[in-house]
Amino acid sequence: MSFIDRLAKAEAFEAKLKPKLEEMGLVVAPNASERTHGAFMDELRGSRDPSALALRFLPDFVAHTQENPPLLVLYIDAKAAKNIERDAYEQYLRLTTIGYKIVLIFEPYKWAWNLVQEIGLRRGEVTVSQYRPERRLPVKDGWITPRGDRLWDSLLRASNPQASGTPYREVLRSSLHPWNEFYSRLLRPQQLALWA
Repeated sequence: MSFIDRLAKAEAFEAKLKPKLEEMGLVVAPNASERTHGAFMDELRGSRDPSALALRFLPDFVAHTQENPPLLVLYIDAKAAKNIERDAYEQYLRLTTIGYKIVLIFEPYKWAWNLVQEIGLRRGEVTVSQYRPERRLPVKDGWITPRGDRLWDSLLRASNPQASGTPYREVLRSSLHPWNEFYSRLLRPQQLALWA
């Protein structure tokens, strides 16, 4: 699947997710920088500067409950794939250290979700072991790391020239909650009192 195809799939999921969150009583706004500053963000693609990472990896939405002031503010990232990029994951974890509550919702897992710091990741070695040895991408520190590998350069990159080749890992389905528990685990009044 090309980068453009993946982007279209992600945008379609975001369009389906936003009204469902609003039906639960959340006020939801777009948050991702690529939606608000597209050309500027294109120039930052690939930058490892901490400020660039902070801009590049913002969750898709920011949402809050309707009380005044809100009892809960959440950042929500809509994932149209079963994996997460290393840079995004590490940036989200940094944000949690200053109090951000970041929820990732995975469309391929029937909208299963969890807080980023509670999501389990499959080691890259396990993922690539499913392929014949000549089709396995390299793994570094548990992350599948395609960029620069001969297989990536010769086959995969040639068929998808817009692909980034950034390190990634698969998310463990077993670490996620079913969609029908989103409200009860995060938004019911008793739970909101715990966040306050």
